Amino acid sequence: MRVKCEWVFSETEDAEVSNSAWVHRGGDYLVLAIEVERNGRTYYRLRGDDGFIPILVESSGFSTTSTAIASSWVALATPDGRLRVGPESWLRDGFWESYFSEDADSLKSFERELQILMENDRMAL
Repeated sequence: MRVKCEWVFSETEDAEVSNSAWVHRGGDYLVLAIEVERNGRTYYRLRGDDGFIPILVESSGFSTTSTAIASSWVALATPDGRLRVGPESWLRDGFWESYFSEDADSLKSFERELQILMENDRMAL
């Protein structure tokens, strides 16, 4: 799945801006995972403009450019009412905290699943 950034909202400026530290208007991004909160807010996990860090952005500023879903994605409904969609190993509690703490197993899992996502994306084009 790919999305295009249509607008960026800056909470610090309380206004729409053309870019942020992570994404820019018109940018095309591969969606790595999706999270839907209990309140209905939807977030995309994607690599920001730095090309490395997997960030979480609110989906409302993006439009879908490719609806192809990665073969490795699964869905997980949590007891607290959230829905998470993405590679199964990334959906476990604490994965992203471990990843950002540079846990070796989490980093390996991220790279392995990222390669699958990128391959699926290439095949969809």
